Amino acid sequence: YWIKIALDLIFGLVAKENGSLGPLSSKVNFETKRNRKIPKRAVKKLKNLEEFLSDAKDDYLSNLIEPLRYMCHADHDLAHAMWIELFPKLWNLIPNTAQDEIKGNISSLLSRDIFQHQSRSFPNIVQSLLSGFSKCELTSDLDPGLINYCAKRFNTWHLSIDILEKQLINQYPYTSYSPFNYLCDLYTSVSEDDLYYGMLSSHCTISDSQSAIVLQQMGMWEHAFGVLTRALQQEAEGYIENVSWQEQELWSEQWIKCIKKLEKWDLLAKVAKENMRSETLIEAAWKLNNWELMKQTFDNFPVRENAANVRILQSYLSFHMKDNIAADKYCMNAMNLLYIRWSLLPRRPSVAHVPVMQSIQQIVEIYESSKIIRLLSPEQTTTHPSAPQEIKNTLLTWRHRLPNEWDDTCHWSDLYHWRKYVFKLLTKAFKRAEGNSSYLGRHESAVAITTFAQIARVQGLVEVSLDSINQISSFKNIDVNMEFKKLRSQMQCYLKIPKYYKIGLDIINSINLDSFQHLSQYQAEIIEIKGEFLQKLGYIEESSKSFAMSVTLNEFLDKGWIKWGKYFDDLYHSRPLTASNIEYATHAMNCYLQGIKCVAHQSRSHLARVIWILYEDKGEGNSRRSRKKRKKDEGSEELKEFCGELIDIFDRFTEKLPAWIWIPWISELIHGLSLPCSVPFSKILTSIATIYPQAIFYPLQVSYTEEEWKTRVLPKKQTNKRKRDTRRKKDSKEMVHISDIQEEMRENFEELCDNMEKLGEEMSIAFSTTQEEDLSQWLSILYKECHSSKLTPKEISKLISNKVETIFQIFFESNNGQEVEQDEFVELYKYRFEKHFILEHEHESDNDKTIGYIKDWIKELNIISQNKSSEIDFNDASPFLAEFQNDTIFAPGQFFGNQEPNLEKTYHIDKFISPIKVIHNGSPKRKFSLRLNNGETEHYLVEDCERISRFRNGDLSTYEVNHEWKSDERFQNLLTYFSILLKLTIQTRRRSLYINLPNFVRINPNIRLMKSSSGSIPMQEFYRNWCNANGKHINDVLEYSRKELISGKERNAVCKEINEIIPPTILTDFLMKKLMHDYDGLWHLKQHLISQFSVTSFLTQLFSVDRDRITNTFFSPETSQLHLTGFHPGYNSNGILRSNEDMMEDKGTNLPFFLSRNIQYFFGPTAITGVFNISMFSVLHAIRDSDQYLCLLEDNLRVFFQDDNCNWNQIDDNEDFYELIPTAERNASIVSKLLEQLAPVTNSGEEIESATPINSKITELIDMAIDPENMMNTDLKYCLWY
Repeated sequence: YWIKIALDLIFGLVAKENGSLGPLSSKVNFETKRNRKIPKRAVKKLKNLEEFLSDAKDDYLSNLIEPLRYMCHADHDLAHAMWIELFPKLWNLIPNTAQDEIKGNISSLLSRDIFQHQSRSFPNIVQSLLSGFSKCELTSDLDPGLINYCAKRFNTWHLSIDILEKQLINQYPYTSYSPFNYLCDLYTSVSEDDLYYGMLSSHCTISDSQSAIVLQQMGMWEHAFGVLTRALQQEAEGYIENVSWQEQELWSEQWIKCIKKLEKWDLLAKVAKENMRSETLIEAAWKLNNWELMKQTFDNFPVRENAANVRILQSYLSFHMKDNIAADKYCMNAMNLLYIRWSLLPRRPSVAHVPVMQSIQQIVEIYESSKIIRLLSPEQTTTHPSAPQEIKNTLLTWRHRLPNEWDDTCHWSDLYHWRKYVFKLLTKAFKRAEGNSSYLGRHESAVAITTFAQIARVQGLVEVSLDSINQISSFKNIDVNMEFKKLRSQMQCYLKIPKYYKIGLDIINSINLDSFQHLSQYQAEIIEIKGEFLQKLGYIEESSKSFAMSVTLNEFLDKGWIKWGKYFDDLYHSRPLTASNIEYATHAMNCYLQGIKCVAHQSRSHLARVIWILYEDKGEGNSRRSRKKRKKDEGSEELKEFCGELIDIFDRFTEKLPAWIWIPWISELIHGLSLPCSVPFSKILTSIATIYPQAIFYPLQVSYTEEEWKTRVLPKKQTNKRKRDTRRKKDSKEMVHISDIQEEMRENFEELCDNMEKLGEEMSIAFSTTQEEDLSQWLSILYKECHSSKLTPKEISKLISNKVETIFQIFFESNNGQEVEQDEFVELYKYRFEKHFILEHEHESDNDKTIGYIKDWIKELNIISQNKSSEIDFNDASPFLAEFQNDTIFAPGQFFGNQEPNLEKTYHIDKFISPIKVIHNGSPKRKFSLRLNNGETEHYLVEDCERISRFRNGDLSTYEVNHEWKSDERFQNLLTYFSILLKLTIQTRRRSLYINLPNFVRINPNIRLMKSSSGSIPMQEFYRNWCNANGKHINDVLEYSRKELISGKERNAVCKEINEIIPPTILTDFLMKKLMHDYDGLWHLKQHLISQFSVTSFLTQLFSVDRDRITNTFFSPETSQLHLTGFHPGYNSNGILRSNEDMMEDKGTNLPFFLSRNIQYFFGPTAITGVFNISMFSVLHAIRDSDQYLCLLEDNLRVFFQDDNCNWNQIDDNEDFYELIPTAERNASIVSKLLEQLAPVTNSGEEIESATPINSKITELIDMAIDPENMMNTDLKYCLWY
């Protein structure tokens, strides 16, 4: 690795200069302009820095260079990083003639044989050279074949992909020698299927090609096979013309791939013979157990010598021919090839390593099969009595050593096909044995078949699953358990295909239930499946009877209870509310609760339905008034409302349900304490407080404080006495319940409550922001609003006057009705603030001067805040927290999710780790870390919004912040349900798509914590760093754009000038330096960020989330985690979700979501087309096509929107809780209809007639988001240039 020697020589030349470092320091001024003294701690640090710089300026340059020379020899990774940083600077010093000569020899240098011995080292010469060349853009003219060679031979995979992508974009045409083919080859080699398909899709011209590609990406192989078959037939018949040879070849290759996925081995063998595909023919012959054809093909046709999969197939053939020596030889060759391939893969574990591990598993099972066959020989049986037990242990290992559910079905098929071959040998060997051994092979074969059938069904290959299940029919003497599993798998397949509904019902009717007479749970499930078929066929009454019979046979059959409850639910909603119809509602409630009781760990979705039905009951339970009302209305045919019947049923069930299932619903339960269902809700909260007091302590405390504030402040603003009395009565009722729960909790956990209360108070003090930070934040918001291109000068003047007056009131006049104390802050800023923003701003002609003042104030306040310290010691912020030790208080946020809390694995706070980090990014925050008693460290972001909404609303109310934070908490609960759907869907799990749930913990109404990652930074940080490095202010572009637009310049011209000033490479360069030029790490980070951006972008469009969230976005380059704060739906003035027209009118943008220029450049066009697009569609598909979609999703949406709209509506004090129910239903309907518009329903067994890709709507959204014209028309305040 001679790079370190080259660096040594370069540093040696520099050291020979032997000059001094120069005057690196200047006198530090410890007094600011306003006589504001710098804190003593900062003065001490600055003095130490001054002394160091003073001593260093007289030192020699060689004293700095010599240690670097030694370090390069000690660490190759450091030498590699230093070379990449240093090479571009050295290149600029070389004359142009010498540069041209070097460029001409780069290809011969990279292809020298002398580098071969370093091919498996990291870093190696080629990696360092190619990385340095790419930094100087010297790779744009290199041969794509050479780049491909370097990737495969010298482990430059991701760097080579980056180079080829840039070549493809910039200059190369689409030819057989273009980067396209080599790029597709690299994508396939590292198993980046979505990028591969995205590349193919971007170069396809026929809609059938794009449709088939998307269907393959989504695992819809039956539909893709149909589309490709139709395209090939139409092309052959002349219906499709002008198809390029590349696209025809693509159709053929993908058609064969579909055949493999669909297990059509007869057809594959026929095609392979016709097209002389020897390896494909060998694979088909093996799957057809045609060993003779397999041997003939190996003998008569050439195969690749360096392909591990070919060697594995040769091992299978040798094993069948009982040539153990040859089988061992081929296995060893395959293992060596896999070892070489593994050593050349990227260092970071990724999907590229999965195929190698799958092949290794096949080789391991070949060796284990050989051991089994040896144990079956008569000699081993007599000399080793434990041989049968050893065989059983190996088979048990096989049963547990399985691929993931979302892994390629081809790998599942390969494993199980070989295992079934071994099981046949076992069956033959134990044919005359006595006892259970005689059924061993047959039983294991049946287990393997049912397992593979289940995997195929889950992955959407229903016909493959049915073909697999039918193999069990030929088995004899199958036990009852296996017979039932076979039947259930078969019926689950039939339920997915409408044309099989009648067949499935006939099979169920023909079953003799007496054969399961001692297994009532099997009988119950068979009858429940019968009810599902009857329901699908429209026999509603008959299906109800089947569900009733199923729960009679097995009262713990949750599916039977839920289905029966759905039947009564449908009857209730399809008829007017009469006395008899109320029975249906009560039956539905009872059935749902019984089902939840049976499977509490899966109750998340059905609890939403229970709560929504409960909201329809306006009665008072068993109160005297409700009984009188019911008696009075007994003679009437129609009733207008319930009178407590549903509440009574729910109340009786609260004690039967475990308390932990209600933890995610705490905020809804607390809100319901003011409703008629307050009594059962209070009981539930009390049970939670008894078992999990720390999960509910802070939510109760925050709610009580807010209710107390509302009863004290809001009634003064009410003009209508009747409304005021109602408000006080409702709030007091909620406060009474909360107070009762708190008192009971204090009786049981007095010391714990005192400690948590003290902890919350100290955290509120320690993490509060300074007045300078608050004022800077609000002026920054005002500054950005003033640059909105929607506003006229007159409107800007009015905006400034109103907002400035509000700021002045908050900081310098009153605080919740009380006079602000004349402290140092007020004395320093009050009169100057009044002069600049109130006295001198009288007309719209003063806008420029006032905006200039705002910019100067922001700059000055930021300097003061940053000079104080970027870190705060806990000893200074709170001695109590610095010395905190308590073995009873858990770390915040551990009672989160849908699983039962395990108190033994819930960890306590061991220590608050200094320092507290101060984050300055326009929205000041704090960040701190906790050490838990298990030794792990948790990181938290802290938001302090004590007065922020008073500025946004323009009044002295803190209500909007409360709404936003409450909305965050409720939206977090809804996202938890979406997260469950993503975990249950194959395509989202395969792509590692998940919702990084924001885990919020409010310790008081104005302070909340959010779990974060180590090293998380604001998304703005990369742009802020670039501005600092280039001597610019972060708001300079806003100022420039406003002045240019005022001068009359066209908007597009201004945007183009901004794009020339701000490069799109800022984010990429920032992350590259952060990761020390680790291209593998950058690729890993990019893939994770793409997946998380796709999820958040989809949710942004679905729920009309405010697009302007750049200041609330954090990400961690270390963990690749994306964290969002303030992420909740956006409504119009009527409480309805905003449409694109509303967003354009209110926010100045019609973009569905934001993908700025830097983010687009970092992702790359291929990743946006392939990965981002299909990831968004996978999330949509997981939500849209989930089982019981309407029953479960819409209920969760209704409950969320009802509580959220109620919270929103309290701001303006409009409607009553029950009057808001139609609004919640409308919002839920808007979301459901949008989902239906974005994703068409595709059922198995149904042919897709349209050639339009199923993700076409998602593609339209992405095209709209990245369209330059749309981005230019977006309000400039959103800063889409970075």
